[in-house]
Amino acid sequence: MTSIETIYVGIGGTGGHIIKSQKSFFKDKKHLYLDKNADLQDEYDGLVGSGRNVYSKRHLPHYFSIENRYILFLGLGGQTGSNIVYEILDYLELNSVEYHCYCFFPYSFEYISRIAIAKQAMAKLDQYNKVTILNLDKMKKRFQNLSLASPFWIPNEILVEEYF
Repeated sequence: MTSIETIYVGIGGTGGHIIKSQKSFFKDKKHLYLDKNADLQDEYDGLVGSGRNVYSKRHLPHYFSIENRYILFLGLGGQTGSNIVYEILDYLELNSVEYHCYCFFPYSFEYISRIAIAKQAMAKLDQYNKVTILNLDKMKKRFQNLSLASPFWIPNEILVEEYF
């Protein structure tokens, strides 16, 4: 009997930044980066070893299998994570694939449209048991020494230190 392996999955911009910026944590771990579209960043991502997979619902069986456990990272409020997370979570639950999903709710000072999208997504995510919503404002209050210069570093440091 083989043991279940954990694969870390970055979804969209925020998820991709988490995977790419925590090179020391993810260096020896299996990871997957899913995004909706290829762009100019793909060439750079390939050079640093964080190749982006262009997401397609029909490729879900290729990305995820019952033999592994998946830790998903994504930001709410954008176009990728907030839109494809339901397809992924439905697939994982339907196929009894072990997972946990960490979603980052945007800062209160971000665009109203981004916060509205995040709230809609968060309401839909209530139906899933293995989803944790991490509010960036609350995280900043708790860890005051973290800089706002790069919002992706805040969830990265907290995830690595607090959850793993």
